[in-house]
Amino acid sequence: MVAMIAFMGFIVTMVVIMMSKGVELESDEYYKKDLAFNAEMEAIDRVNALENQIVITQEKTHVALTVPADQFITDVTVFFRRPNDETADFEVVVGDKRLEKIPNHKLKPGIYTVEMRYFAKGKPCLQKERMYM
Repeated sequence: MVAMIAFMGFIVTMVVIMMSKGVELESDEYYKKDLAFNAEMEAIDRVNALENQIVITQEKTHVALTVPADQFITDVTVFFRRPNDETADFEVVVGDKRLEKIPNHKLKPGIYTVEMRYFAKGKPCLQKERMYM
């Protein structure tokens, strides 16, 4: 009887702990993203076919986004997403510039999923990377 009460107490405790944790989805509209999956894969394949891709480098004071000058890359938009904290998500519109610097104080410590959307030779491209701050 004591073992059964202890087991039931353990289960109730685990349920209470699990229900008190906040769960955030990486994207609220994941059904729409699933439907656009094929177009996304084609955009990733276009990036892999490029000779030079956009490079992200971490410096002491900033994160630098370098767009190669030899490619016909335009309309660059970079999304920084934190999988576990959507309040830290933000977007940087680089446009047609070749270098963008983002100060480190804008990025909280943790893992970021970086999505770079742009057009190369008029076709949409998507480059994804993981970044650790």
